[in-house]
Amino acid sequence: MRYVIIICVLLPLGCRPKIERESSARSPKKDTYELQVKEEDFQTFFGSFKQGGAFQSARMDKPLRVVTADNDIPEESFQNVHFVSFRKNEWGDGTQHHVNKVALDTVSVILEVVDTGIYIEHFFALRNGQWFLFQIMDSST
Repeated sequence: MRYVIIICVLLPLGCRPKIERESSARSPKKDTYELQVKEEDFQTFFGSFKQGGAFQSARMDKPLRVVTADNDIPEESFQNVHFVSFRKNEWGDGTQHHVNKVALDTVSVILEVVDTGIYIEHFFALRNGQWFLFQIMDSST
């Protein structure tokens, strides 16, 4: 009689359908979520950034790394920069902007004024889906 009771208890435990085990192992849990940060478009960001104001101030590292290359010898300093001008009316008629993708998360914007020797490169980094100015390199002659 003991054997019959033991068999009746153990038999249902060992006879689970194998299909359920395989399908539950393959299906992802529904209560896990992936955190996806939407990346900001650089052109949209730069359009707002070059207008200046509070938006620009909030998107600059403080203090900002500034590299000046006088006589081909770069000097690095950290400065509290409050405003960076990209407006053509402040630089002159020959003002040009060149946007270059340096890496997946880094873009440089070169401000060049034709026939003046002004050549300033601004480096932006993508952090947590938002762009920030982290370095200015002035190679003007």
